[in-house]
Amino acid sequence: MHITIKPLVWSISTGWKALEDLYNVVPGELNVVTGVLNSGKTEWIDALLCNLNRSVGWKFALCSLTTLKNIINVII
Repeated sequence: MHITIKPLVWSISTGWKALEDLYNVVPGELNVVTGVLNSGKTEWIDALLCNLNRSVGWKFALCSLTTLKNIINVII
C-alpha cells in the first residue's frame, strides 16, 4: 500500500465566512471568474481585492475594460 501525504497549502481567507469552506486564495494559483454579462464578476473581484488588501496588505493593479467602457458611456 502506498500512502501519499499532501503538503499543507497556505491559503488566505476571502474575508467572507460563508465562502471559507468553498474557496480560499492560494498564492501562485490561477483562478478564472466567469459568468453572464452584468452578473457582478467585476464587483466581486474588486471586493475580494479590497478584502485581501485589508487582511494581508497585498497591493493590486487592476484594469477592467468593461468598467472603463461603462464610465465612458456615462460621460458621453
